[in-house]
Parts: sequence; structure tokens; C-alpha cells
Amino acid sequence: CKERGFDAIGYDVSPIALLASSAKTTTYDKPALLQEAKVLLKRKFAKPVQQDVPAIMKRSFSHYALDDVLFFRSHIAAIDDPTVRDFFLLALASASLRSSWVFKDGSVLKIQKRNVAPLRVMLRRVVYGMIKDLSKVAFKPCITKVELADARRLPLPDGSISAVITSPPYLNQ
Repeated sequence: CKERGFDAIGYDVSPIALLASSAKTTTYDKPALLQEAKVLLKRKFAKPVQQDVPAIMKRSFSHYALDDVLFFRSHIAAIDDPTVRDFFLLALASASLRSSWVFKDGSVLKIQKRNVAPLRVMLRRVVYGMIKDLSKVAFKPCITKVELADARRLPLPDGSISAVITSPPYLNQ
């Protein structure tokens, strides 16, 4: 919709889908993202405290990768601009999955210890790839918004929407 200039509202019950939709429909200041990327990716590592880390996270990553995820997450959380913060949070989520022992097997996620790329390397690749992708698309002026909601109970007045596009919740299909 943003590429065509159509106003759009998106709803989802998944917070990560909401983050992705929001980040992908935001208009960014590319030089500001590049500057923030340089600062973030040049940060000297300091071992984070692994307090209140869910057991599934500990099983999904090597302790080195988990330390990196927590380290970068804390620095991304400190970014003042919420749109820039969400951009880097989405990049971290993508890079984290690629640096984890988690893999998709049909309609389930499984964990298997194996060699994976270091998180910092993957994060750098994902961040600069996302910034490069911004140059490939031209957004037209429009209003987009995404909200956390169940499609069965949308907070919309009758007749206020002219078209509906759905994506059924079928994992990996």
C-alpha cells in the first residue's frame, strides 16, 4: 500500500509481526540510520547480566550469541527515536534467528546445536542489507498504521474499509 500510496491499517495478534509491519512501513532518514548503525556496531562488547532470561533462550543460543543478543538489545532499547529503535530491533530479531540453533521444520520450530555465524557478523549484514533495501523502494505519501488486534474483533466502524487483504496464520505455507 505504501508503494502505491494507499492509506492502510494493519492488525495482527503477534507482537513480532506488528514490529515487522511497523518497521517496514516507516519512512526513514537513511543517513541517520547509517550513523546509528556505525555507532551501534562499533560498540565495545561488555558482558551483560543474564538475569531473567527465559530457559528457551538459553537453549536456543550458544552463551556467546546470547550475550551478544542481550548486549545489543540493551543498546537498541536506549535509542531515543522509536522508529529508529524499531528498525534496529527488527534487524536484531532477524540476525538473532540466523545466529541461533533454532530452525523451521515444517510447521514447528526445533533446536539443534550446530555451527552458526557470530551474531555481530549477522547483525552487521542484516542492518546494512535493510538500509540498502530502503534505496530500492519508493514510498508514496499515505497514512499507514499497524495495531495489535484480533481480526475477529476489529475496532472499525462499518463501511470504513474499501478492501481487505488477509494472510492466514499457516506457519511456513
